[in-house]
Amino acid sequence: MVNFTPEVEEYFKDKRVEFTKYPDERMGKYTSLVSFYRFVKAEVDFWSEVKNLNDTPSLNQIKSHFTSILSNLDTILKQQNNPANHNHVINSLDNAIKGIKKGEFPCVFSETTMGNLILVKYKEAPLKAEALCNYLFRSLRKGNHSDFNSNNLSKKEFMEGLFEGFLFENQFSFNNDEISATLEAKTSLFSNFQNQANELINTYTKETDKIKETTTKESETIKEITNSFNEKRNALLSEAREQLEELTVLYTQKLRLEGPATYWEKTANDYNKKGIIWTFITLIVALFFMTGLGLLLWNFPQIDSALNLNSLKFAIVLTIIISTGIFLVNFFIKLSTSAFHLSRDANERYQLTFIYLSLLKEEGITDSERNIVLQSIFSRADTGLLKGDSTPAFPDTSIIGQILKQQSK
Repeated sequence: MVNFTPEVEEYFKDKRVEFTKYPDERMGKYTSLVSFYRFVKAEVDFWSEVKNLNDTPSLNQIKSHFTSILSNLDTILKQQNNPANHNHVINSLDNAIKGIKKGEFPCVFSETTMGNLILVKYKEAPLKAEALCNYLFRSLRKGNHSDFNSNNLSKKEFMEGLFEGFLFENQFSFNNDEISATLEAKTSLFSNFQNQANELINTYTKETDKIKETTTKESETIKEITNSFNEKRNALLSEAREQLEELTVLYTQKLRLEGPATYWEKTANDYNKKGIIWTFITLIVALFFMTGLGLLLWNFPQIDSALNLNSLKFAIVLTIIISTGIFLVNFFIKLSTSAFHLSRDANERYQLTFIYLSLLKEEGITDSERNIVLQSIFSRADTGLLKGDSTPAFPDTSIIGQILKQQSK
């Protein structure tokens, strides 16, 4: 497979190679260096039947001319990939183009009638073909016959060649050899066109196959991208649905517990205010009691140290007053302590509600843990006023937990 570099191909294309297929007037035109190479190779193969004999110098010149052109093209193939040989490659290509455009002997093309006639006569007798070349191409050069080898004039084949050349040039006779040469020239021309057509068809087929292969690969790539996109899209949609369902459950639980949480927040604030009030009242009562007791003791009449009825009455009254005062102060202290206790309990329930919602969001809570949290949230509070006032676990916690679990689904 002959391949030239794109740079060399482009240089050849810019040259617009056109030439006359000597000795006919038909034109040759090539824009592809590969096609031009095949054309020159066909010429070399055509003239390869000519052997380098001493009696056929003219035919040897024709053969050597096309061999030289092909040699230049082969040099390009060998050196085109080496940048250091760029100038040599260009010179070789210019020489090949110059040789094909010579337009005179020995640039005799195989597709012409004369070219085919010469080879036909060569197969009959090499000296006859040499005489034909001498007569035709010298006569075409303004009748210059001085180049003939006089020794050949005594040879029959040479004289026959001269005579046939004379007849061919002057159109006096159309013998079978000339007709055969003409047919062979036309056949060669048709074969050349057919080969070029086959090359174009092969090139078209290869390019079509490449396009089909590229289209198939691109189609498969698009399918893979589409499938990957659909898989990722479905995964994202599924994940989004799950997150939406989780958020819906969480929001539903929040709505369910928002009322109790608000109530516990308000209750905590109310009990805290009541605790402050009861503390203030306790301080006032204690101050009032201490002041009253002091005034009473200060203004009470003097009593003899001897035990009598008056001293006994004083002791009883004083004991009642002190006991009543201590009871009132202790009572108000319990009220304030209970209020602060209930405020703290309500605040803990309020915080526990949001901890429960956070655990639901992170899915870090089991059914048993859910029941424990619900028990802590909804159990009755210990007021702290009575001993052993704490109550057992909320009796219906499991039932409420099951209801919330079913509603969250």
